[in-house]
Amino acid sequence: MASRMFPGAGQFMTGDPVGGSLFAAADVAVFAGSLLTAYALLPANVQIGGTGGLDYLNAPLSTIETTWKSHSVLDYLPSVGVLAGGMIVKHLIGLWSSSSAAGLARKNIQAGKVTFEPQILPFMNGGMPGMGMMMRFRY
Repeated sequence: MASRMFPGAGQFMTGDPVGGSLFAAADVAVFAGSLLTAYALLPANVQIGGTGGLDYLNAPLSTIETTWKSHSVLDYLPSVGVLAGGMIVKHLIGLWSSSSAAGLARKNIQAGKVTFEPQILPFMNGGMPGMGMMMRFRY
């Protein structure tokens, strides 16, 4: 689950820092690359500063709104397409990372590097301490 949320986290948890670093770097690169490319594909007059660009800190909100609404949906489609493609690639990296981390975890269990010790801990149930029990495994 850790690698699905942030690719590479599961590799760090299972003792593969190189794999974790590579998955994390790939995830950050896809995220940053998608954002920067989507921004570059926006119409020039809605980008920050530059020739004909907006000054978002000093321009009135009505000017910003009018500038964004002066374009059709077709003008924004390339940016939206890049963002959608980036989300798909991030999802695939997360799936690959989590599958790899699960395989590493299974190998660690089979090799005896990881053992499970059940612990029974009290937890809050409806605001009342000690009215329920929870099992947690340590490894």
